[in-house]
Amino acid sequence: MRLIHLADYGGTYPGSFIPMLRAVLDGGRKRGWEVEAVFSDVARDRGWLGELRREGFSCRLAPNGRRALAQTVEQVAAVSGGAILHTHFTAFDLPAARAARRHRQTIAYWHLHSALRAGAQWQARNAVKLGLLSRGVEEILCVAPNILDQARARLAPRYRLALVENAIDLTGFPLLTAARRREARAALGLQADAQVVLHFGWDWPRKGGDVLLQAVGLLLARGELDRLVAVTVADEQAVDAVERLGISTHVRVVPPSDDVQALYAAADVFVAPSRGEGHPFAVAEALASGLPVVASPIPGHEMIAAAAEACRIVELGARPFADGILAALSLPAAERERERLAARRWVVEEMDIVAWSERMLERYDRALANRR
Repeated sequence: MRLIHLADYGGTYPGSFIPMLRAVLDGGRKRGWEVEAVFSDVARDRGWLGELRREGFSCRLAPNGRRALAQTVEQVAAVSGGAILHTHFTAFDLPAARAARRHRQTIAYWHLHSALRAGAQWQARNAVKLGLLSRGVEEILCVAPNILDQARARLAPRYRLALVENAIDLTGFPLLTAARRREARAALGLQADAQVVLHFGWDWPRKGGDVLLQAVGLLLARGELDRLVAVTVADEQAVDAVERLGISTHVRVVPPSDDVQALYAAADVFVAPSRGEGHPFAVAEALASGLPVVASPIPGHEMIAAAAEACRIVELGARPFADGILAALSLPAAERERERLAARRWVVEEMDIVAWSERMLERYDRALANRR
């Protein structure tokens, strides 16, 4: 059997998606399957791509353009003996479904990682794709309940939809220690006693970068956190916004880094004022690392907060986030320790990447058994 994951992913650092892909491909390889990862050309210069290849995984880049990309998928599927095609981030979805219809021994999965776009045009396009063009797809895997509900509302057949929540590689996110915090802060040039708020803002509007900065400005104006420093992973758009607000001495804008663990290590609290997410990797990573989280009331966040007390949901706005940050930083040490240990246990029990990959392989087994 051949297992091929196809992803339109070009993130600067591997995040938790690449470890998930690696885990399931490795599980297939241990079964004696032929495994491969196919990426769109945006992954060409990524360090994690070279790392996958050094670990012995076959990886190829699909040429740019819809026709060339579709030809790549057809070449993969046309090899005799059949294949499982598992797509991520939409670009490979339609070619994989077409290949599954053309080749009887090919099984296709679509994996939806993000909320579907709003608006009448996108609703119509999604309805055609999910309701009609998904013919031949074994399952449409959704990482969060709201994404599944959206897909159902846009005519995806109920029998094809499945909720498959994401996982994280816990070896990359150990429970942080005081010594690791001192080391991480020194590397970033942060004072040992700073009150550090971490935010990921590479998609500045969607990640609520404006809300973060407004909350920081409000806290500074109140005079409640005189050692406050917000660290946001973002681009020049954030730098300009910080300068306009006149809070540059209290906000550090840093570029994306492969060493995201060091950012968690330097922080006291992680904030996620996102306006939209799929299944929020960063919130789970922060909790696994031992950080309290203040997050916006979107379904992916609420799903985690329902199980992990250290994840607090507040309304999307400067004042609610300012209050949430202050509350998280003011939590008594004993209470904070209790919450962080409980959150770590929950992440280990529910989001371990090894268990996730085994469940995914079992899903493939059921599909293969049904084809015999």
